[in-house]
Amino acid sequence: MKRGELRTLYCGLADIPLLSVYLDGAAPDPAMNGAWRLQLSSDADRERRAVAKRAPRQVETFDRALAVTRGALAPVSGRLPTDGLVLYASESSVVHREEVHGSLQTRVAWKRGPFAASYLPVLQPDGAVMVVDVSWDEAALYRYDGGRSLTLLTRFAVEATHEAVQSVGVMKGVRGTSGFRGASAQDEADRAMRDDRRRMLAAIEASLGARMGPRDHLLLVGSQGAAGELARMLPPALRQGVHVESIESRHGETRLVEATRSGLDAIEARELRAILSDTRELAHRNGHGAFGTVRVRRAANRGAVDTLLLSDGYARAHPGVTESLLGATYRSGGGVRLARGEIGAELDDFGAGVAARLRFSVT
Repeated sequence: MKRGELRTLYCGLADIPLLSVYLDGAAPDPAMNGAWRLQLSSDADRERRAVAKRAPRQVETFDRALAVTRGALAPVSGRLPTDGLVLYASESSVVHREEVHGSLQTRVAWKRGPFAASYLPVLQPDGAVMVVDVSWDEAALYRYDGGRSLTLLTRFAVEATHEAVQSVGVMKGVRGTSGFRGASAQDEADRAMRDDRRRMLAAIEASLGARMGPRDHLLLVGSQGAAGELARMLPPALRQGVHVESIESRHGETRLVEATRSGLDAIEARELRAILSDTRELAHRNGHGAFGTVRVRRAANRGAVDTLLLSDGYARAHPGVTESLLGATYRSGGGVRLARGEIGAELDDFGAGVAARLRFSVT
């Protein structure tokens, strides 16, 4: 699920009473492979008691939605097939289901529309993620589909080798010279190889230019030399957002996926730092930035939020407030970003865990 897709899904389901279920499938101990089912049962009972207290007439509808959920999960035995699972159920059917990769906080929530805040940690960036696995002799272009999935789009290779270059059109004379301006056969081979490598890199650049749009992300994974040279060859529109992730020359798909996810984390941190810096500047310059729950809530309720920025710690500690801010932001067409690690800690220190870049100032 991409960020923009969640906003569309949220708005499309906003008027339907839904049971939103988030399941953490991580179980380091094999003996705990079915722990998610026990947790689901416990959380569902707790949420049912809460529904009975605040809206008794909705209990029967809740029970039907819970029965739909249990029926959908009945075929799953043992552990979940992925890191986690998200499921939205109405009283008659499952309206959304996705197996996700990444850390999820287990939650069962009943409300009109989906409880979407718990989805934030596993959302994928908008646009495609293109990955070039490149060395000096060959390269492969992939599309990253989330989780551990890479789709191979095309391959590139240097056509010549040193041996082939030396054996074609090069006549060795005295002391191994070729007769061309005193260059040795090895020099001619090296020059031909460099030219062929440049042609391969140029072919990659052309393929990326034809495939990528302005919202897409680009990762160059491979040896620092080859990836760095390719990055320098890219046009400004592609070079501006590229990230180079160094990796050992011989690696399998698992290591490539790890490098891809690490590179995406780096891109995410760079984007979030820019948003936070921009929000600070706008707050000081013209009031188009807000920090803290009170100010951000006021702006969200007036439809002023363009980008809502939440720290992971804030979202976990205040799920109800987070959901309220997210809903108001989505309904006015804004976006929501979750900050973790160093950026999240900085947001906690500076803005009490929540900030917003605004379309207009709110007093």
